[in-house]
Amino acid sequence: MLLTEDKLEQVYSALDSLRSKILKANRMEDETTLTSLLKVLNITFEEKEVRDDWKIFLCAGTNISKDDIMKVARDYQFEDRIEMELDYTKINNLNFDKFRDSQTYRYIIFGQGPHKAKGIGKYGSIISRMQSESEHYPSVILMTDSQNKPHLSITELDKAMQHIFINE
Repeated sequence: MLLTEDKLEQVYSALDSLRSKILKANRMEDETTLTSLLKVLNITFEEKEVRDDWKIFLCAGTNISKDDIMKVARDYQFEDRIEMELDYTKINNLNFDKFRDSQTYRYIIFGQGPHKAKGIGKYGSIISRMQSESEHYPSVILMTDSQNKPHLSITELDKAMQHIFINE
């Protein structure tokens, strides 16, 4: 054997890190970073494929109607991009691992919701997990109230949609 177990573990770790960076650059359509990462692997592509099927996931236990939320999404032409879970109980049972390394979801918007949920691992909440492991998850947008606590309001949703609109 040419490599010791420790050296092999270092190689696996480096490959995992490179994979995560490639997935994030691809998800965020960061062509410069993606190209330089692929050069490390001696991979180039002639044709540029633009993915225009990205999604926004809204997660907030709220009484605000889906119609009111969709009205804000329509103002920014995101009505076909937004998926949502607004039921507090269902959020608790939502498996957030489906968002890990997802090439579909580009943003997750959080309002109020349970701290404990499936897929939070060692973290206190799914938000802290996604922020700490940002290379594996879509961009997190946290809507808050005047006391800086997670909270969905039409005003905060409008700010979140505006942020996404500016960055896209």
